[in-house]
Amino acid sequence: MKEELINKAENHDLNVEDIIKVSSSRDPDISIILQEIKERMSWPTNLVENVDGSIIPPMGMWIDVASEYIVNGYDGLFELAKDENKVRFVIGFLQEFKTSESVNVLLRISDIYSVSSNCQKNTLIKIISGLNRILSFPGAPVIEDSTRSKARELIQESLKLCNSQSEYGNLLCALRGVGDEESIKLISIVPKLVGEWSGTESIVKKAIKNRLKKV
Repeated sequence: MKEELINKAENHDLNVEDIIKVSSSRDPDISIILQEIKERMSWPTNLVENVDGSIIPPMGMWIDVASEYIVNGYDGLFELAKDENKVRFVIGFLQEFKTSESVNVLLRISDIYSVSSNCQKNTLIKIISGLNRILSFPGAPVIEDSTRSKARELIQESLKLCNSQSEYGNLLCALRGVGDEESIKLISIVPKLVGEWSGTESIVKKAIKNRLKKV
């Protein structure tokens, strides 16, 4: 495993998906290997732009997030997400794990950046996109009704912050996995989506109705 990961890194073939995948076992040895690779490759923890305009991705940050998960689990990721410079990486990491725990942590993170506290629209939209990825497609985890209600309230409250088609579209799509009859009514009064988002409202309503029939 160690040699394989090192070889992929040195050949510039080690990507974020690889890092997330190997961290899923929560094997402490993997964390050590990843940190060794980070040091060996001098990977940055933030975006670096070369003089030629090319971008070096923050692979070092992805390794730090993966290591935090390996060592301290979901609680460690939540603590890391309190840092505004790291929260988007934590969200990106969590959305790759289709578990109820990932949903719960995303919702805990949303409390930090919510409309009623330290409101950061971009972070909230990223969180909701993560929830959409976990809950709106086949293989979604089973979650408590209270968790579904909190996710629904977060999405519907965040709709008030939207001012573009893509923002409305992304948030409406996330209602597929958690919406209810009230959500369907709400969809009918938001600004009509056009262009590439045209028809989103009908798709979301249908998905909600189909899911409610199965409850």
